[in-house]
Amino acid sequence: MREIRSSLLVPALLVSIAGGSLRAASEQSAPVAPLAKTEDRSMESARKLISEGKYSEAKTELSAIVAEDQQQRGPQDFQTMADRLELAIAEGKLNRSLEAETEMRTLLAIFVRRCGPDHDETLRCRGALAQLLTDTARPTEAVKEYRQILDSRERMLGDDDLEVARVRHLLGDALAVAGGIC
Repeated sequence: MREIRSSLLVPALLVSIAGGSLRAASEQSAPVAPLAKTEDRSMESARKLISEGKYSEAKTELSAIVAEDQQQRGPQDFQTMADRLELAIAEGKLNRSLEAETEMRTLLAIFVRRCGPDHDETLRCRGALAQLLTDTARPTEAVKEYRQILDSRERMLGDDDLEVARVRHLLGDALAVAGGIC
């Protein structure tokens, strides 16, 4: 299994919210199989395409990665879900916001149910949703998501942590866009 790290698909400040890995403790010491190296190269290629602004090509590669993940691991495997989130983020970049939001909300519900509201991947998914909501001129809804992230981060990390400060910054940006009406 390859380790999941925050990707270039999510803005830099948002990426730092997530951190961590989706691999279960039992997988932490597993050797990297040749298949995993191929998957890593495919994901790196998709991320490079995103960084170059080639969203359509990246979506094609991510779709292939997700299809392979679903076939080999199942649709609710952590790796598959993380790759599904990457694909949803790419769809959002292609102005397919309805599809992206639907997938992000589906994944968020699964992460909350399986991992809890304070898990890094739950918060990463919530952050991606908040960014999408901001990008689609729905800052009031984004503020709600950022507040939930902030509450979790403050509870888990304390008020003085750098991650908490970054989430506060993102929340402040969303509030500014919303005109402070939230």
